[in-house]
Formats: sequence, structure tokens, C-alpha cells
Amino acid sequence: RSVGLDPKIDRAGYGMGMALAELGRHEQAADALEHAAHLQPMNGYAWYELGLEYHLLGRGEKVDSVIEHLGIILTNAEIVAAASLPDEAEPAAVYEVARDVR
Repeated sequence: RSVGLDPKIDRAGYGMGMALAELGRHEQAADALEHAAHLQPMNGYAWYELGLEYHLLGRGEKVDSVIEHLGIILTNAEIVAAASLPDEAEPAAVYEVARDVR
């Protein structure tokens, strides 16, 4: 219902994707999780679950893409932690610190 009211709510899409996955509706679950992951690109949970759904659907190339994206999320998380930036730091601040760290 929440997704129908506002499709920009990433948590609703994530919840719907998880529920669909539990029901074995993996194609629809992947669609919902993909939507949620793209609404909040740093949400590692959505990307991880999306990768699992792609794996169950036999979409190896998509799994590889998700793994690559998760690597970016982890790298950014390490940079944020190292720089003592808040989790909700603006991407520009994260990139600036990343440039200095690397």
C-alpha cells in the first residue's frame, strides 16, 4: 500500500521486495528491490537482497554488477568512518575525503 501511495519510499519497496521473495515471486521481488536500491544507492541491504534475487533468477551479469556496487558502498563506508563524517554526509564530502585518502 505504501508503495502505491508514494513510489519514492525506498523502505516500502524494500519491504515489498522481501515479502515477494518470501512468497517465491522472485521476478517481482527483484523489480521491487531494484527500485528501492536505485532510490537509495547507498542502501547495502537492498543491493544485497537484489543480488540474491538475481542469483536465484540466473542473472549472473546482474549479480556481478550488484557485487561491484556493494564494493563501492563498503569503500565509501570505510572512508566515512576514517574521516569521522556522519553517515548522512553529503556525497561531495565523501568524495573529497576519498580523494585525500587515496
